Amino acid sequence: MSKHGKNVSAVAVIIIVTVLCSPFTYGASFDCTKTSTTVEKMICSDKKLSDLDSNLAVLYKMALSESKNPQELKEMQKQWLTDVRNKCTTIRCIEASYAKRLVELKPSTSELAAKDLEIPVRVEDLGENWQYKRDSEKVPEIMKAMKTVKTNPQIGSKNPPPFCRTFKKDFLAKKFQVIEPELQILSLDDPRFDKRWLRCNDIDLEDSAATNDDDLFSFPWRGRGINAEPPYRFYRVTMDTNIKNKGQVGDIVEYKEGKTIQTYLLVDLKGCKTLDAEQVISPKEFNPEWPDALSMLIRYQGRVMVLSYASYPSYGAYSKNQQKQPGESNYFVIFLTKLTRHEHESAHCGWTSPKPREASPKKIVN
Repeated sequence: MSKHGKNVSAVAVIIIVTVLCSPFTYGASFDCTKTSTTVEKMICSDKKLSDLDSNLAVLYKMALSESKNPQELKEMQKQWLTDVRNKCTTIRCIEASYAKRLVELKPSTSELAAKDLEIPVRVEDLGENWQYKRDSEKVPEIMKAMKTVKTNPQIGSKNPPPFCRTFKKDFLAKKFQVIEPELQILSLDDPRFDKRWLRCNDIDLEDSAATNDDDLFSFPWRGRGINAEPPYRFYRVTMDTNIKNKGQVGDIVEYKEGKTIQTYLLVDLKGCKTLDAEQVISPKEFNPEWPDALSMLIRYQGRVMVLSYASYPSYGAYSKNQQKQPGESNYFVIFLTKLTRHEHESAHCGWTSPKPREASPKKIVN
C-alpha cells in the first residue's frame, strides 16, 4: 500500500494544520492584494461575488477565443466594467450585473463550452470546511473540544513522538501558527494559477525523482488514479527546522476527492515527486446530515503539520441502554499529523472526546 493513504481512518477525520504568511484570497479573476476600486474590494470580500467573477472570466476567455471580432468583444467588456459593474455601490447590484453579463456572453461561446459553465464550482456547496474566510477562524471550535480531552493522545503508537505529549498544553496556550493558503482558485483558467504545477504532466518516471508510479506527480495528481477537480488551495512553506529539512521549501496543494475526503499533498515540483499526503475523511461519509470535518495546516515546534477535527453528533453519545445522556458532548476526534519530505519520518496522534457516562439505574418505587 502506498504511504499516501497510511493515516486514513474509517472512523476518524485527520485535521491538517499548516502555517503560511501570505494573505488568503477568494477565487476572483484578479489579484485581490492589488485592488484599486471599492467594487473590487467588495468582490474580494464576498464568496459569491468572487465565484461569479471567476466564472465570468472563464466564459469571457472562451468567448474571446471563438469570436470573429475579438477586439469588439474586448471593447464591450471594458464598457461593461466601466458603465455597469463599477457604477454599483451594493453587493446586490454587483451580483445582478454579473448575472446579466453571464447571460450576454453565453451566446458568444460554443454550445459545449457554455454548457460547461452552467454548473460552476461554488464555495457554498463544498461543506463547512471551505466556508471560513481564514483557516484561523476554525481554531476556537477545535480549542473548545481540546479543553475536554486528556493531555496524552489516545490514538497512535504507545510511544507517541514528543510533540504529541506537549501539543494540548501548547495549543490551548496558542503556541502555534496557522498557515493560511497563498491562493484559492475555482478553475485552472484562473489567471493567478501558477503554471509550475503543470510542468510535471509530460514528465515520465525515468526523468523524475520518483521511484515508482505512485510517487510520480502530475496535476491533477495521477498517482492512484485520482482526478481531482477544482477548487484548489495552494501553500508554499519552509519545512521544519531540523537538520535534514532545514531551509527546504515544500509546495502543498489541498483539494477535495468527491464530497467527503479532503487531501493535503506535499510535492517536489522540481523533481515531479509526491513526498507525502494526508487525508481527512468527513463525518458526511457516514451520515450526510452530520457536519463536515474542519482541517488546516499549522506550524508547531518548527514543523509543518495537519490539524483536523471531526464531530459525530450521534456516535458514541449513548449509554449501554441506548439512552442519550443529558449534557453529554458529541463524539469527536482530533488528529495531528506531521508532514515531511523524508520517508519513515511521518508521525501522527489523536485525541477523542471523553467516554459518555453510563446512565444511572432508575430507582424502583414499589
